[in-house]
Amino acid sequence: MMDKKIIEAKLKAFGKRMREIRKQKKMTLVDLEGEVGITNGTLSKIENGLQNIEFITIVRIAEGLGVDAKELFKDV
Repeated sequence: MMDKKIIEAKLKAFGKRMREIRKQKKMTLVDLEGEVGITNGTLSKIENGLQNIEFITIVRIAEGLGVDAKELFKDV
């Protein structure tokens, strides 16, 4: 089983990558909310590594950002 600290670090890395892509696309959290139907509060928690998410949510976020889901895992 993976250590809790490792899981937290991976969640933070995923969120950081998500934020990087969103900012490269010049999108706000509200813009992304409109694309994926996930509240900007939840998106903020994901970007800050505070929210664990399901696979389908990852796919929805990737589609909303216009990238392949694997791009969200770069450096994770």
